[in-house]
Amino acid sequence: MDPDFLYQPAGLDHMDWTQTTHPRVVVESLPSLGRTTLLTHIFSILVDFHVRPGLQQGRIVLCDSYHYRFAAKSRVIDPDTASLMEHAGSKAPRPDLAIWLDMPLPRAWQLKGEACSMMEGGWDRDYKGFERLQTEVKRIVLEEYLSDLPTVRIPADRMPEEVLSDCLRTVDEFVAPTV
Repeated sequence: MDPDFLYQPAGLDHMDWTQTTHPRVVVESLPSLGRTTLLTHIFSILVDFHVRPGLQQGRIVLCDSYHYRFAAKSRVIDPDTASLMEHAGSKAPRPDLAIWLDMPLPRAWQLKGEACSMMEGGWDRDYKGFERLQTEVKRIVLEEYLSDLPTVRIPADRMPEEVLSDCLRTVDEFVAPTV
């Protein structure tokens, strides 16, 4: 794949806003509605400033998790307001392909430094909470959100260069007939 064909936004200052104005401690202290609307807002920024412009330029657009992970986490952590995130996702362009970077949970826990936020481990911030939340999020995403979308699983417990190479090869193979 020619890297120039990938859509690379000139700047992502609009995404920095979320990290500077809503650090984890703030997000975790928000009530359910506030947390879900914040995630919905972050997703809408991604769509409006990255996905739609890239697609309009005829580019390949790659996104990390898109709305699927936010929606699944909302269903587990904030079930009373999760429909807001699901509704926002239904209004966004639908992906042509999903690539699932599959990382074994013990390795993910080790890489993250064995500490987790509520959005990573739910209400229990230990390994058991992390495992419970991540297992349920994976089930929801794969069985409910991606069940009718071409999905390729790529083992992610390898060197980043190897994972990236597999991702780019997967995209190349998927778009080869149309590019």
